[in-house]
Amino acid sequence: MQMFAKLDRSRLAFIGAVLAVVAFLAFNIFTNAAFKGVRLDLTDEGLFTLSDGTRKILAGIDEPISIRLYVTKRLTELNPAHATYAARIREL
Repeated sequence: MQMFAKLDRSRLAFIGAVLAVVAFLAFNIFTNAAFKGVRLDLTDEGLFTLSDGTRKILAGIDEPISIRLYVTKRLTELNPAHATYAARIREL
């Protein structure tokens, strides 16, 4: 404790900020490694969560599924609703 008494407050604040950043980065690295396959949908009404019925149907399909979305840049510029929908499809 006597070591900290010799340091001025600004230096202690800087050291504390650096330690907080290091702790934050270490926490993020740990959680990314520990919870790699875990996903959590916090959107309103579970927008990106599949229903149980959809999961059952998809489990019964034995072949791969390909989804293609054809959208032009002009369409997304003219109609923001289409741009939002295209972004949702890309995120799926």
